[in-house]
Amino acid sequence: MLFLYMSLIDSDENKDRFEKIYLKYRKHMKYIALKILGDEQLSEDAVHNAFLKIINHLDKFEDINCQETKNLIVIIIRSVSIDMYRKRNREFQNTDISDVEISAETDFSHLQAEEILKEVESLPEIYKDVLLLKIEYNFKDREIAQMLGISVGTVSKRLERARKQLEKQLFKGALQ
Repeated sequence: MLFLYMSLIDSDENKDRFEKIYLKYRKHMKYIALKILGDEQLSEDAVHNAFLKIINHLDKFEDINCQETKNLIVIIIRSVSIDMYRKRNREFQNTDISDVEISAETDFSHLQAEEILKEVESLPEIYKDVLLLKIEYNFKDREIAQMLGISVGTVSKRLERARKQLEKQLFKGALQ
């Protein structure tokens, strides 16, 4: 399988980078996919699809052994696996957003970074993933859409909802 992927990559430097990613993370990716999909064959397909997405964004993977790379790979395999799960079961997740409005100018400067990170981690995965890809990894909306297999409009909407939900959580925590 590695040979097939390598044939899709042009430069020797990128081939070497991809080979290291493949050898280091393929088992972990398969484990994540299997937990989500519950099917050996589907999890192999999910890993394959995730590696194809990784090939398209190899320039984002500079240090293979850093935590950021691992996080990015987990986001990609989780997204691919969840998409496959939804397609297989023909179910779509509906996210319940309350109508409470909070101003975008709300001041959270008094909150500690660790509190904010804790709240980001508590967001639903569909929001957390796009928010992390946008803020932490500096992907453009178009790149996020391509990576997660969703439209640019969906990325924008998820970012908007993630920010609103994060504001609600932070505002609620600040009042307590």
